[in-house]
Amino acid sequence: MAPRTFVRFVGTLWENLDFEPGVGWETPRIARLPTPDPSYQLELLDEAGTVLVARSPEVRFRSQRARDGQMQAAKVLGYVPLRSGGTTIQLRHEGTIVYGTELARARPEVAITRLAAERHGRRVRLTWAASHEKPLTFIVRYLVGARRIMTLARDLTALELAIDTDGLPGGRDCRLVVLATDGLRSAHALSDPFAVPDKPPRVWIGAPAGGDVLAPDQPFTLRGGAMDLAGDSLEDSSLLWVIDGDVVARGCRSALAAPLEPGSHEVALRHIGADGAESEARVEIRVAERTAGQEEWRRMLDRLLASDAGASAR
Repeated sequence: MAPRTFVRFVGTLWENLDFEPGVGWETPRIARLPTPDPSYQLELLDEAGTVLVARSPEVRFRSQRARDGQMQAAKVLGYVPLRSGGTTIQLRHEGTIVYGTELARARPEVAITRLAAERHGRRVRLTWAASHEKPLTFIVRYLVGARRIMTLARDLTALELAIDTDGLPGGRDCRLVVLATDGLRSAHALSDPFAVPDKPPRVWIGAPAGGDVLAPDQPFTLRGGAMDLAGDSLEDSSLLWVIDGDVVARGCRSALAAPLEPGSHEVALRHIGADGAESEARVEIRVAERTAGQEEWRRMLDRLLASDAGASAR
C-alpha cells in the first residue's frame, strides 16, 4: 500500500489575486495545522475535472497596509490529501480559480551516492542522484538522533553540498536527509549515520547586561539560558547562577538576586553538562555608591536588624 501523504501547498497571494507558487512537498504529518479561510479552497481534481478532495488553506494578509501604499500580499499555507487519480491542484477564491498546476504522476526518485568526511572530519561532502518528469530542487537537513533536525540548505539545484560541521550540534547518530521536490510531489533519501564531535553550548545572560549600573540596596533580576548549536534550549536543571564566586541560584533561567554592596561585581551563568563539562557566560556590573540619605537609611536598618536579632536570642 502506498503511503498516505498530504501535499503541502505554499505561495504568495496578492490583493489582485495574482499568485506566486512557493516550494511545497509531500508529508505524512502536518507540522502546524493552518487556520483555514473558508473563502478559499485548495482542491485536488482528476482528469475529468472532478474535485476529489478540498480543504480551506490559511491565507494570512498583513494586518496593516504598507505605508507606501503598495499592494498587500498574503502567505498561503494549505495541506490537501493526495488521492489516487489526482492530476491537478488548484486554488480557488469563491468562484474564481486563482491558480492551477498539473500534479506529477509519480514521486521523484532520489538516492545518496556518496558521503565523505574532509578536513579531518570538520567538513562532510554529500552527493546524490535524482530523476523526475519535472525540474527538481533540493532541501538538505541534518538529523541528530531521532528528534533533532536542522535545515542546512534550500532551493538547491546542484547534486552535491559541502557541509562544515563546526557549527552543528554533535552526536554519534547523525544523518543527512535530501528532500527532492518539484514544488508539490517529493521524495527523500537518508544517509548512513556518522559521528560529529560534541560542541559546548551557548550560554547567555540577558539581565543584567554588562556595564549596567544598579541602584544600591535593591534586589535585581537574573535572566539567561543555555542552548545547543541548533538553537534548542537546554534543561534548566543544568544551570547555576554565580555572583562574585558565590552560588546564588540553581536550576533556573531567571531568579531574583539579593542587593549587592556598592562597587564592581561579576555575574556568571554556568552550564554543567551530563558529562560534567562546564560552559559559562560572564558580565561585569557596578552598584552605585549610596547617597548620604541612603547611607543613613542603611545604618538605621542595620541597627533595627541587630536589635531584632538580639531580642530573638534572649
